[in-house]
Amino acid sequence: MITLANIAEESKKNDKVIETYYQHACAAKPDHYGAWNAYGEWLMSSDTPLDKIRVWVRGCARGMKTGRQPLWNILTPYFERVMKEKGKDALKDDLLAFAPLLRQGGAKISEEADISTVLPKWTEPIANDKQAMYEVLKATLEAQYGTSDYFSQTMGWGSDYFTKTADGSKMFTKCLNEAIAAATKNAKGGDKGGGMDFGPMLLSASKNGNIEAFRNIVKLQQKMSPPQTSGAKYSLKDFGGADLVSKDGLIQTSSTCGHDKPARYPLAIDESPCAEGTFHTESEENPWALVMLAGPTDVKGIVIENRFGGVNGNRQVPIVVEISEDGSSWKEVFSSDTKQDTYRIDLHGQGNRTKQVRVSRKKGAKKEFFHLNKILVYGTKLY
Repeated sequence: MITLANIAEESKKNDKVIETYYQHACAAKPDHYGAWNAYGEWLMSSDTPLDKIRVWVRGCARGMKTGRQPLWNILTPYFERVMKEKGKDALKDDLLAFAPLLRQGGAKISEEADISTVLPKWTEPIANDKQAMYEVLKATLEAQYGTSDYFSQTMGWGSDYFTKTADGSKMFTKCLNEAIAAATKNAKGGDKGGGMDFGPMLLSASKNGNIEAFRNIVKLQQKMSPPQTSGAKYSLKDFGGADLVSKDGLIQTSSTCGHDKPARYPLAIDESPCAEGTFHTESEENPWALVMLAGPTDVKGIVIENRFGGVNGNRQVPIVVEISEDGSSWKEVFSSDTKQDTYRIDLHGQGNRTKQVRVSRKKGAKKEFFHLNKILVYGTKLY
């Protein structure tokens, strides 16, 4: 049927004749990716009304049973046409209406870009309307709940957009909770979302330095998909009874690489046991990891747990620890050229008021990866 449709096109047959061949091809094999793709490309190459293309999208979603659907190469120009011909409100309405149809199937889609790539393109015209973006994010999250890739990608996209500000962070957390609550209520078998990857959201909040967003995401991760840990917990008090203040902050790094584990970032700064690493930078000459505290603190001590085994423990030396209250002026409080499994830095009684603790390798020492298991900051909150 596809061949007949192509022949009909070349013979400049009536559009109704051509479309009939495509429709028969899709009806004969409703899960055939090539048939739907060819049909959609033909629709987009002609002056087909938007309403007819909308019918194609719905038919494709039903026929493919979301196994290898959607077809971004057709949907992207479709949404561009909606915006051009009908405006922002129509675009938002279509994004909301299509969200349930774009659920990822069981098979991983490799032919086209992932949803994290197309969502920013589709929503760019409404990006200044936070409420519209909120609605689209919620609908997409609810539709993709429980999928292997797209739910996490959608969370990452939403986090990138919303967590740049405190108000946006609150909207994002509210949206995520509402979407998950709605999705779990409708999910078969009481799906609770185990195995979700919260890494993209934590990484986004980390890069933006948004402690509130980071902590809210940590709470949600603990509820929905806590990282696996084993062993004894670290002390919540140390250095003369000082509190573990880093557990209420966030961790940033100079870079990330394929070995990085943003979903485990919280473990780097809280009491959880962690023997398999958390953050991992690229190979750099001046790498660093920075703990941002929730507020001004009189730091009493710092515990740094190195990575264990082979070359891992040697990458950090010569190690340097600095503190700062404003992120501009830094005071060195520790350095060592010697590899140790655990560094204990006692600052008790020194009156070191700070909001940030930075651990790095001495500048110019070597170009290498930088990774640690833990950076624990103990102190007295001054707020």
